[in-house]
Amino acid sequence: MLNIISDMEIYIEKEVLEKLNNDFLSNNLSLGQKSLREILTSYSEIKFCTNFSLDNSELLKYKSENPLFNSITVEALFQSFDSINDFISKSGFKQLIIIDSKENYKNRDLIESKGGLYFTYDNYSEKIEEIIDCFHKKIDLSEKFVGWQQILNKTFLKFNEIIINDNYLINDINNINNYILPLVKAVKKQCNLNRITFITDYLNHPNYQKNTKLEILKNELRISNIEIIHNTFKGFSNHDRILYTNFLMIDCPIGFNQVDRLSNSIITIETIFDKFTYNRRRRHYNKIDILN
Repeated sequence: MLNIISDMEIYIEKEVLEKLNNDFLSNNLSLGQKSLREILTSYSEIKFCTNFSLDNSELLKYKSENPLFNSITVEALFQSFDSINDFISKSGFKQLIIIDSKENYKNRDLIESKGGLYFTYDNYSEKIEEIIDCFHKKIDLSEKFVGWQQILNKTFLKFNEIIINDNYLINDINNINNYILPLVKAVKKQCNLNRITFITDYLNHPNYQKNTKLEILKNELRISNIEIIHNTFKGFSNHDRILYTNFLMIDCPIGFNQVDRLSNSIITIETIFDKFTYNRRRRHYNKIDILN
């Protein structure tokens, strides 16, 4: 059974929150600032965390003084922690963004190793814009496919697990070395990948030998935490080929076997910094989690 948490966790230091409140009053925001403001004030299923606690009367007063905080708590679940380290020790690290007041290399390395995004007040806008620039793209497959290594070679976007939804990819064991391994190698090169889930149509194939395939996948991909689940979800057709990570969705309608193959299809890559993609990914994860 998948253990998926689709809610996004965002931790922002109080000092940073107060600076953002002032910054967001401007009519001349950067793309990164606009993106963060949209996440904080309009995304659903967000857990917003910070390092201060208030009683009810203090909370009302703070909301009146900080319109950004007031807007955040309309949509988001608010939770306070003693410190950033207290928060880190209790985080689920499924879809985590931290904005620190100043860079702490130890915390940064820990958070990124677990698939989170670590920003500071001084660099968050630039980092978000870099992610959008590099990972919001379409790839025309009527041109020669450049390879997953070139597509996923940006080390600043971290994730620790992927879900590959493809009915046919692991039916043929030859696909592992030809198609799956290059994809997984591209991911592992830039992050600590420790879990892969394949959603596939294995129950409709006699003599599928699921356990044998699992062992081959674990040996070839050198990852011990691999799961294969059947793609039948009640009331939810699960046809399209999609790769999910903590922050990315990669739509590959024609499949992930793209070596020396031209077609009229495209690959579409988006991140949760696009609200449509965030909601789409969240709904997919909720269906997968609930119905398995």
